[in-house]
Amino acid sequence: MNEFKSKEELYFSYYLEELKESGYIDDWGYEIHKWVLTAKVEMIYLKMMKSKTKADSKFLLHPSSITSDFTVFWNRKAENIFYSNPNIPVKDINKIPFVLKHIKPISLISELESKQAYTFKANTSDVSFPYKQKFVYDKLNIFIQKIVPFNLKPKPVSLFYNTFVPKKALEDEVYKQRVKKKDKVIHSPGDSKFKFTPRTLEQFLIEADKNK
Repeated sequence: MNEFKSKEELYFSYYLEELKESGYIDDWGYEIHKWVLTAKVEMIYLKMMKSKTKADSKFLLHPSSITSDFTVFWNRKAENIFYSNPNIPVKDINKIPFVLKHIKPISLISELESKQAYTFKANTSDVSFPYKQKFVYDKLNIFIQKIVPFNLKPKPVSLFYNTFVPKKALEDEVYKQRVKKKDKVIHSPGDSKFKFTPRTLEQFLIEADKNK
């Protein structure tokens, strides 16, 4: 059982499982790939002892690495629907949500970093990721794609808003009791918390077919 670090990661696992059940991905993994970017750096120097000197080291820099949150192993069925093949014509590439880790030669794998749509206070990973993302691509030719799985509001950066909302996320994001505002019931039990009309996977596939 995976221990996800956020609701975004949990809901994205629902998304991937629904695609797996539908045959668009063969498998997926959580935090299975780690790449070392830089080694630990020390300065070797001569340390003066009482009657002699000896070689010693002074720490300068910590090692750095990056671990992708999710690794997706695509099925060819998903080509130019969920991942883009630059060798096959498509009407609008911006409607295809995922990018492969290797474009030339093509590998049917995506490495993904899950982020929140907006936070008041950026954490260390939010700050460091763009630099590590560029570095791992330049050094290892691996593209790690940043994704924002969902937001309850209609945010253009949200994967769920742009594609589909998995059934399990729809079931989770409902009001459990009545919500009143100025003595007027504005939400009843079972009402969706999403502030936009979610698409199902089936509805998204109909729209995606028009992009071919």
